[in-house]
Amino acid sequence: MNTSVKRSKKPLYIVGALFIYMAVMAYVNRETLTVHHLYLRYFGTLAAELAILVILYFILRRREQLKRERQEDMRRSEDK
Repeated sequence: MNTSVKRSKKPLYIVGALFIYMAVMAYVNRETLTVHHLYLRYFGTLAAELAILVILYFILRRREQLKRERQEDMRRSEDK
C-alpha cells in the first residue's frame, strides 16, 4: 500500500467553516451569558457544537478515505 497518499483537505475546510460560523453565533448571542446569566445553556451549547464538529470531521474523513479506496480499486480493475 502506498504510504504517501495525499489526504483531501475538504473535510477540514467544511468543519473549519462551520467552526467559524459557530464562533460568530456564539459572539452574537453572548447576551445569553452576560445579561441573562445562563452559563450552562451557553457553554453547554458550545460544548455540544464542538463535539458534533469533531464527529463530523472524522465521518467526512472516513468518507473521503472510502472514496479514494473505491477509485483505486476501479483503476486496478481497469488495468487488468
